[in-house]
Amino acid sequence: MPKSGLTYGVDITSRTQLIDGLDSQRVFFDDDAKLHELEPSANPFLTVLLGMKTAKKKASGDLESYVEHRGSYINDPLYYVKASDTTAIAALNANAAEYSGLSVSLTPAGNAISPHPFKKGDVMILVDTVDETKTATIIMSDTDDDDEIKFKLLTSTPGFDIVANAANATKLYHVGRAFAEGAEESEARYEKPVTCWNEIGSFKESYSITDQLAASTQIVYGNEMLKQLSWAQMRLLKDVDRMLLYASQRINATNPFAAPGNSPLLNADGEIIRTSISMEQAIRAGEAVGIGGNRLFKMTSATVTPDIFDQNVIDATRYGSNHLCFAGAGFVAALSSMARRNSQYKLEPGDTMYGMKLKKYITPYQDLDIVIHKGMKGRLDNAMFMVDMNQIHLRQLIPMYSKPLVTNRTAKKWEMRWDVGLRVYLPEAHSLWFMV
Repeated sequence: MPKSGLTYGVDITSRTQLIDGLDSQRVFFDDDAKLHELEPSANPFLTVLLGMKTAKKKASGDLESYVEHRGSYINDPLYYVKASDTTAIAALNANAAEYSGLSVSLTPAGNAISPHPFKKGDVMILVDTVDETKTATIIMSDTDDDDEIKFKLLTSTPGFDIVANAANATKLYHVGRAFAEGAEESEARYEKPVTCWNEIGSFKESYSITDQLAASTQIVYGNEMLKQLSWAQMRLLKDVDRMLLYASQRINATNPFAAPGNSPLLNADGEIIRTSISMEQAIRAGEAVGIGGNRLFKMTSATVTPDIFDQNVIDATRYGSNHLCFAGAGFVAALSSMARRNSQYKLEPGDTMYGMKLKKYITPYQDLDIVIHKGMKGRLDNAMFMVDMNQIHLRQLIPMYSKPLVTNRTAKKWEMRWDVGLRVYLPEAHSLWFMV
């Protein structure tokens, strides 16, 4: 008796019957036996960190301290004459008696430093508030007064005066020291390193499959358990990448580099939460607490001029020697537009780093190596991190591992864990850029 459906010797009368019959003989996916991934790599910042030798740095605990030093010899230290202090420097001359009455602050409108940091023999340059070609050179003559500078005038530009102007206070640069022949020994200075703190974050990601899938050998793209492990690892790496680049916040309202206080952050179960600092927090906080200077650069993409951009590059690369940029697609598009408007700029294919193709942005001052970070979306699509790779370390307390959590008749579950943090040295060496 004939069987239902297509049988040998039965005529095929329709296209549907033909297709149905062929399906029973077709080996599906035989010519493309793989799984096609959407955005398989979305963690370029972490990729670079893991490729560096510093990736092998092992953390000593979930809370670590380190020291930084900012030598007074790196730059001419900048101070400001307190706004209430005025004097007609032009009226003085090198033969006049010492003058007392200047107080200094760290900001144009700030409070006077007491005691001030200057010693006998220190040479300083005062710069006119309006015309910076006008200057006066003075030498510290006495250190008995902690609140005011006693000095003698060495030289001055005609017409130079100290002006009381809180918005544009007279700048004072410490430039060196000078002594007479046979003078007594100089007053000693002590440069104190800064102790900084950071924490190690704990990252976890779980994955699960059924017993049936674990036992199946007919999965088109291979072993299901291994594939789920791979996807969990990708989720974990992406989380760590985002957290260490811009999302993680070490909990300290005023200074995230400071030692932990007596009131650590607790979760709902009363457990202490450890979170590593991120690149963005380090840059912003470094500027806020006065150890990073101006490290935020904001420009308007349609109107940014070469002069503005070049000056920003000069300021951003003043410190550090191995800068690598991680930029959102919108920021790179703005650079491309700028290159089209100005022939002295070029956006070209760059080198390959850890399997990633870089972009090279050629400027009159310095070429920038750029990684397009596809994970920088939303508010960071038009942003760029300029990172001195010599001044960051990946710190691992517990290397990444996977362990089984639940195994029963119906399901298998594993957890992937990685205890890791980012150590950001010297915020001055890094910067964050925005095209608004």
